[in-house]
Amino acid sequence: MAGRYFVIALSIFFSFSGYAQQIIDKDTYEAKNGMVFRVGDEITLGNGSNFNQNFKYVTGQDLGEGIGVSYRDKKLKIKSIKARGSNKIGKTNYLVVGSGFRTFWVDIEGAIEFNEVIVPDEFKAKKTDGLHPTFSIADELSKLKDLFDEGVLTKEEFEALKKKLLDRGYN
Repeated sequence: MAGRYFVIALSIFFSFSGYAQQIIDKDTYEAKNGMVFRVGDEITLGNGSNFNQNFKYVTGQDLGEGIGVSYRDKKLKIKSIKARGSNKIGKTNYLVVGSGFRTFWVDIEGAIEFNEVIVPDEFKAKKTDGLHPTFSIADELSKLKDLFDEGVLTKEEFEALKKKLLDRGYN
């Protein structure tokens, strides 16, 4: 039984992905990078990521119908925030945006990752040289301590994981 909890602790320990994307309420969405989008805000399109410079993650009303390169640098107003899919196959979060009478669906996580939406520098992924962590050591130590306090980890497991974390963070 302790082995199972140790595996759970390890999976938590090695999940340094930062923020989880989420629809906060029907008018607000927080992306993985921490950027918050609200109905009424504007987004600016970047460059299409398809081989022909068209957009892959910004589509017309019929999902899958990418839009063309002519939309580069366009400002679009967020009309609504929607999730499509199911718990079984997974959900994708979309910003429904518009320009005049046209409506587009933006798979916001994909659009951010592939620069189809312009993101302020403070929310851009930090590049790492492999020597410095891109996660907070203090946060990860706190998670381990919580698992230890809850009895999920033994003292030995806690110390071993703590040492691994500290060695990885400073080496």
